[in-house]
Amino acid sequence: MHYPTLLLPIAGGICAPLIWIISCYIRGNWNNLSMVLVAWLFCMYVAWRDNMTPKKLFISSGKTPPAEHAYELIIKGRGVGDNFFTSDRELAFADLEDFKYVRGQRVSFEELLRTKPFLIEPYCLDDERKQVIFIETPLAFDSAMVGPFYFSTQRQIAKKLYSVPYEEFNRVCDSLGEMDFSRLILLYNTSRCGSTLVSKAMDSMAGVQSISEPDMFTSMTHMSLECKEDPERMKEISRLATSTARLYLFMRTKRYPDRPILALKFRFQVTQIAHVLHEALPGAKSMFLYRNAVDVVDSMGASFINGGIYRVLRWLKTDFFYIFLFSALTLHIYKVIPIYGYKGFPFKSFHHLGAISPFVLGWLSVMEKAFESMQKGHIQQAFRYEDVCEQKGALLAKLLEEAGFKPKINAREMEKVFKEDSQAGSGASSSRRKNGELSPSYSYLRKGDLDNTVSFIATHPIINHWDFILPGTLTVKC
Repeated sequence: MHYPTLLLPIAGGICAPLIWIISCYIRGNWNNLSMVLVAWLFCMYVAWRDNMTPKKLFISSGKTPPAEHAYELIIKGRGVGDNFFTSDRELAFADLEDFKYVRGQRVSFEELLRTKPFLIEPYCLDDERKQVIFIETPLAFDSAMVGPFYFSTQRQIAKKLYSVPYEEFNRVCDSLGEMDFSRLILLYNTSRCGSTLVSKAMDSMAGVQSISEPDMFTSMTHMSLECKEDPERMKEISRLATSTARLYLFMRTKRYPDRPILALKFRFQVTQIAHVLHEALPGAKSMFLYRNAVDVVDSMGASFINGGIYRVLRWLKTDFFYIFLFSALTLHIYKVIPIYGYKGFPFKSFHHLGAISPFVLGWLSVMEKAFESMQKGHIQQAFRYEDVCEQKGALLAKLLEEAGFKPKINAREMEKVFKEDSQAGSGASSSRRKNGELSPSYSYLRKGDLDNTVSFIATHPIINHWDFILPGTLTVKC
């Protein structure tokens, strides 16, 4: 995995010497460096201009007419390579471009829902065409029950796609009847904090089912951050959130009528729209799982940037140049980590963090939003990874009881969940976990990284400690 590179500066670095050699050979003057300088300056200027141009990756550009009808999309292949933030499509955000397809026959979403209630699943939003993308699964297959991540399993097993215009999607979801949002659990988190483990543990409880990382809500988060919460766009996003939750409750209850409680475990950035989901899903129970910054950052580094080119860059101490000058990360990262772009932390304050800066800023962004959301009542409960590891099912049972549920725990199943690596077999599996146990030593961070992380976090006006404890954090008193 790596951050996609900006090709122009690299092309300049490669082509400029070639141009110099050719120019010198033709002129017979091997001291002529002007062509090298011109080529480098041109490439850097074009790259700089490109960086200054706002790009819309998640919200509509306005150049494509909105979809008017629902269609079957026949898959011809799978997307490969970079997906804006990562080259690893197993973990990349769900996107229509994950597939190569041709448009098939026109369909009716209402008819699809009636005839294929156990075969279709919502995948993501395609805001460029104002449509919701569904996948069709193999017969008797449930993506939520296979693998650590719902979106990744969907991407791998999709047999066919369907595109449904926003208007038709909302209209059909409105017709599904009354839905009790109080049966919903919204699980926000900092990432790398055991949220997948907690999701699996909840799924092992009687009456509860859990979906780990449905990317419909990730799409909404990106749209919200990219449009900078434009009021009209936010109304549209809120309506889509309500419709999506209604659809999940309808489809999951139909599939598992004996498991009425539905937990949705999100990707970390979805915390940024906790206020939106609080309004869109009245009565839903919201929880926030977090972990100390040092362990989160180390786990991210160990899982995502601990091999290949990064080993060389860290050894040469040039990861700063790669991240901030030769990668495309800085073009769009504010759409995932708001504090990166506009919340009082200028570039000069964190560039010394190098490759770990997105991880440190990501933790801070989510913790800041969670603190604010708890103050306003948009998130009702908070609990820590460290306490989950120690108190296990007892803490989760108390958590659900405090939320108004009456969970029934199967001790054997719960014990089995806690003994396994919840992300085993995926690109996100932690290299710090061996035989089910977490190593106390750091896999990625060095002393300089630790010192820089701790001192940088200390500059935040509220979340000013690497092991900050949110007020009201739930625990089981021993």
